[in-house]
Amino acid sequence: MRHDIVDPYTVERRINNNYRAKEQLSKAKDQNSNTDPEGQTIGKRRILYKYTIAPQQRAVPSSPWATIIGLRKSLSTANINLENVFRRKVGDGSTFEFWNHTWIGTSPLKSVFSRLFMLDTSRICSIKDRCQLVNGSIHYNWCWPIRDGIEMDQFIDMVGLLNNFIPSASPDSWIFSLDNSNAFTVNSMRRHIEGNTLLSQADTIRWNTTLPIKVNIHTWRTTLDRLPTRYNLDARGIDLDSTRCPVCDGCVETSQHLFIDCMVARGLWKMISRWWKLGDYPKVLNNLVAWTDSVDIHNLAKESLDVVIQTTIWIIWQYRNRVCFDSKPPRKDTLGEDLRLELDIWLSVGNQDKRKLNKVFSAIRELVDIVKKTLELGARGVE
Repeated sequence: MRHDIVDPYTVERRINNNYRAKEQLSKAKDQNSNTDPEGQTIGKRRILYKYTIAPQQRAVPSSPWATIIGLRKSLSTANINLENVFRRKVGDGSTFEFWNHTWIGTSPLKSVFSRLFMLDTSRICSIKDRCQLVNGSIHYNWCWPIRDGIEMDQFIDMVGLLNNFIPSASPDSWIFSLDNSNAFTVNSMRRHIEGNTLLSQADTIRWNTTLPIKVNIHTWRTTLDRLPTRYNLDARGIDLDSTRCPVCDGCVETSQHLFIDCMVARGLWKMISRWWKLGDYPKVLNNLVAWTDSVDIHNLAKESLDVVIQTTIWIIWQYRNRVCFDSKPPRKDTLGEDLRLELDIWLSVGNQDKRKLNKVFSAIRELVDIVKKTLELGARGVE
C-alpha cells in the first residue's frame, strides 16, 4: 500500500502536542475558571481546540512515520540514527525543506551556511521554492541581497554544493540505506540492530529449527545473562529470602553456577562429554553454548549435539523452577521420563527431514538415559 510522503518531524510535533494536551487538560481540571453552559471550563475548551481540534483540521495523511518516530529514542540508545537509515531522495523538492532538512551533504544547510539562513526572509521554505528546473536548467530563487565578505563566501560555497543537485519531475521520497535495493526489509534492519546491540560475534543468535522457539530464545537469554536467577533478581533490588542455589544450596545462584558449576549440571556435562567422546567440556557458559563451533564433527552430528546442549540447559532450568515453586519437591528419578515425552512431541512436529529426525531422536533418547543416570547418582550422593 502506498503512503503519501510525510515529514517525520511534522509527525513528531503532532505526537508531542498530544502529550502537552494531556498535561494541560490535567492542569485545567484544577483551575477555578468560569464554566460555559455546556459544563466545560473556558480554559479546557481552548486547550481542546489548540491541541486536538486544530491539529485534526490540518492532520497529516496516514503514514508509517508515526510508528517509526516513536522508536527513534529507543533506537538511539543502541547507536542507531534513523536519519542515516532512512534518507531523503529529492524529486521535485516540493516536500522537503531547503534549510531545515538534511537532503544534500551530511548536515542541514542552515547549520553549514548559518549566515545565509539568518538572512533568508522565508526560512521554512521547500527545496522547490529555492531550486527549480526550468527548460532543462536549474533556476535559483534567492529572496535576500548578497553582500561581500562572509556572506559572499558562504553563497559561493553553497552554489558550488548545489551544482551537484539536479531536480526531477518525480515526487520526493525516502530510501532505505541498509539495502542495495533502497527498499525497506525487516532482515536488513534486524541485522543492523543486532550489529549495534550485540557485543561480539559470540553473542549472535543461535537458532536450531529442530527445537521449539521457546528453547532457542531461552538459550539466547542464557548467553546474555537475562534469566531471573536469584543473583540477577537481587541485583535488581528484589528482596529474596536467599540468593543461594536452590538445587544444591552450595553457592550464590548465578547463571554460571546453575548451568556449569552446580553438582547436577557438572555431572550432566561430564557424561555428555564421555558419550560424544569430546574430551572435557567448556567451563564458561557462553563457550559451552557454542561448543559445537569448536568440535571437529560433521554438520549433522553438530546439529544433533547442539540439540543436546540446548535441551540440557532447558532441562536444568525447568528442574530448578520446579524445585523453587512446586509445593512438592520434584522427584529426580522421574525427570527423565517426563523429558522423553516432551522431546518426542517437539521433534515429531518440528522437522520433516527423516534422516536428521532419526539422528536427533537417537541423540535425545541417549540424553534422557544420561539425565536419569546422573540424577539417580546425585540422589545417592555420588558425583
